[in-house]
Amino acid sequence: MKRLFLSIFLILIFYNVSYASSLSDIKNLFNKNKPPVELFGIKLFEDINKYSKDEIKEFRSLERPYKDRINDTTELLGREVRWLFLDNVEIKNPNFKYYTVYVNKKLEIVGIEGDSDIQGIDQPQICFDKKTKLLELIAEKHVLNIENFKEEIYVSKDGDKGGAIRSVFEFNHDGIDLNYSVSCTFYEEDKKMWADLFIELSIEELSNDIYKLFYKKSEKSAEQLGFPYFKSDAKGL
Repeated sequence: MKRLFLSIFLILIFYNVSYASSLSDIKNLFNKNKPPVELFGIKLFEDINKYSKDEIKEFRSLERPYKDRINDTTELLGREVRWLFLDNVEIKNPNFKYYTVYVNKKLEIVGIEGDSDIQGIDQPQICFDKKTKLLELIAEKHVLNIENFKEEIYVSKDGDKGGAIRSVFEFNHDGIDLNYSVSCTFYEEDKKMWADLFIELSIEELSNDIYKLFYKKSEKSAEQLGFPYFKSDAKGL
């Protein structure tokens, strides 16, 4: 009889441990594949009037983003998306000074962006250090493997020494492809290198169109292109 109770007891322990482990695996899988669709307290696909100080009644009342660079072939940015700068976001982040949302014709938010105000002599290195720390924080917060952030290298379309290094996590939310990314963009002016730090959460098509306005994607590494300030953020990137 004692042996029977002992066997049942061991079976129950094994079942409970296995069940708890399964739940943990499911939770981790969920977090890895579906990070929150929210940034700075702003949620994608919600009405812009939830966050704007002034009521917005018409899509055409909003500004066209990058209108000096948009041509007739840029359908998404030129005709279907406009933007609004916000200074009343719920969560202020010391790494960012400017907050932008992209809005579609239904006045739904389809992109959220934070832009830095990098200060200091060695701006590219400062930007790179902040980018690396942000990636670590994002990975920890959303239980993500930092190696799942794909590194993309861009060079300027304007023929200067500028470019961008972007770490992007691609995922799908309710059938919509989204990008969650942190990037350093940099350019040369007065024989000095300047940099900006960006964090973005948006529909994939929008983020791709924005980068196409300014950059060309490169298959070469940062080192091969002569970007001495930047190195890969994680092994395997």
